[in-house]
Amino acid sequence: MAGNGGVIGPTNTVNPSTPETVTTVTASTPSAVTLSPTTSAIDFLVVAGGGAGGTNASGNVGSAGGGAGGVRQFCSVAVTGGSALGAVVIGGGGSATPYPGGSVGGCGADSSIVVGCTTYTSNGGGGGGGGQPSNPTNPNPGFCGVAGGSGGGTSFPQTTAGAAGNTPPVSPPQGNPGGASGPTPKGYAGGGGGICGAGGDGSPDGPGPGGGAGGAGLNIAPLFPTSPITGVGGGGGGGYYDPGQPTGFGGLANPVGGGGNAGASPGTPGNNGEAGTANTGGGGGGASSANGPAAGTGGAGGSGVVIIKELNKASGVWSMQSQYD
Repeated sequence: MAGNGGVIGPTNTVNPSTPETVTTVTASTPSAVTLSPTTSAIDFLVVAGGGAGGTNASGNVGSAGGGAGGVRQFCSVAVTGGSALGAVVIGGGGSATPYPGGSVGGCGADSSIVVGCTTYTSNGGGGGGGGQPSNPTNPNPGFCGVAGGSGGGTSFPQTTAGAAGNTPPVSPPQGNPGGASGPTPKGYAGGGGGICGAGGDGSPDGPGPGGGAGGAGLNIAPLFPTSPITGVGGGGGGGYYDPGQPTGFGGLANPVGGGGNAGASPGTPGNNGEAGTANTGGGGGGASSANGPAAGTGGAGGSGVVIIKELNKASGVWSMQSQYD
């Protein structure tokens, strides 16, 4: 008897080498993609816009890094082959207030995609705290970071924890909190949170690394191998103020994740935070400063992105007429 129960017919095979289609959406659109007729499920990633770094109020403080936009991955979501996916919204990165502002960075905007009757959303990253003078009675709350997909860092003179990430909460988490300002009169600020880690705290007093590093981003190349975007969700580095301590550097965001570096070294022109990389949801870097009026503006947050992968799955159905010999 034949091993297939006595029915004699052709051997059906599926070609495993057919590549899975990946679509990268970098701008809002009413319809993201029309699926292949044989597609029955998709994986997709939704990344929101990153928060901007904070801006200094004077030349003797450092500002905090912005938090990365929320990053959410959805796997094996059932779809109808040949149908068009719904609207995609790509969140913009937050903007920073120009110096002198002493202002918290702007928050990133949400990103979303509609699949079937469901809207899948990631939340924008929180802005980093703006550097304030060392005046305990200063009523301006701009030194506090803002909660978001990942939270912004806290700036001098606060030493409390950075702003919360994964806000509003989802499971698994879409981000992490920002870092705190260092306990020092030199104004080392915290980094913004990232998808793979919290923002680093500012250093204690002394010739340490200075501003806190941005939280780590996520390498997505193994998940979406043909997308031009290779990493998402890195937080912005914290700025710093350190006259006479040239070894103090602002924190660096994870380069894979697209976060912004911190501002330039004190005493150099500009002292502006670096912007988060576009279409990665990276947080912007916080501004640094020098002794005196030379201070900077925070870096803008990076815009978000949506990436869709059509899974290469056989239907498992062949016509009966083709099977009998």
